[in-house]
Amino acid sequence: MSANIVSAMGRRWTTRCLGTAVLLLALAIGAAAAEMRDGALGDRDCTLRFGWEPYGFLQFVDDEGIVTGAEIELFREIAEEVGCQVVLRNLPWARILLEIETGTLDLTASASRTAVRLRYARFSVPYRSTEMALFVRAGDADAYDLRTLADIGRTGFRLGVIWGYHYGEEFDRLMQDPAFAAQVEGAADYVINIRKLIHRRIDGIMVDDIAVLAGEARASHVLDQVERHSLHVAGDDLHFMFSRATIGRELVEDFNRLLLRMDEDGSLARLFSRFRHIEGH
Repeated sequence: MSANIVSAMGRRWTTRCLGTAVLLLALAIGAAAAEMRDGALGDRDCTLRFGWEPYGFLQFVDDEGIVTGAEIELFREIAEEVGCQVVLRNLPWARILLEIETGTLDLTASASRTAVRLRYARFSVPYRSTEMALFVRAGDADAYDLRTLADIGRTGFRLGVIWGYHYGEEFDRLMQDPAFAAQVEGAADYVINIRKLIHRRIDGIMVDDIAVLAGEARASHVLDQVERHSLHVAGDDLHFMFSRATIGRELVEDFNRLLLRMDEDGSLARLFSRFRHIEGH
């Protein structure tokens, strides 16, 4: 075989090998990108960035300046079990949702499972249920003839909500009605809405968790200035919510396993009971 033939065969072999290597590299990069998009980060350093906001006895800062509460301590306990470090970031709820979506936060708590959130988030099994209600100024409950949520759009009742909170499918559907939506005013948190209610800037507050509203009103020394309206609003199950951009199914399953175990052995109920009656929360 001539040297020229050998040289040509060598060039073809080298080109074929390089082509195969490039193809394999492209496939590997594509697989890695898909894995990242699905939140499966493999053996990355496990630091969980948790978004929280003041939320009654569930999430608050104690007298020593330490972030604590039933859900904060539940999260810390599970994070320790799965071997993850904890970073807590105090943000408004609407910002927490945005950062869960973009992946600059890994998870949060007290989240309702909705079709919109499922596009960018994973959810644990539910670990508690919430009771929703409408609160008005003390003495005003009989002044508003509201028998259904739809009545709010027909009576001129000014309703305060917190942007980003989920108040149920019926509420979401009614918000598509301009007459109903025009009566709804958003705020960043319960404290602002309570202040607006007391100063007659709104007529009532849609409350996604009665215990939290009571705690915030008590902390503001105005609990005796609000009361519950008789309007019935369906409650909801609440979950840990994880960013699909950073958290894979395996970690969510670890949370689920531990939550179910704590529910079965009673430690979950004991944890919540320990915080439920803390004064001011």
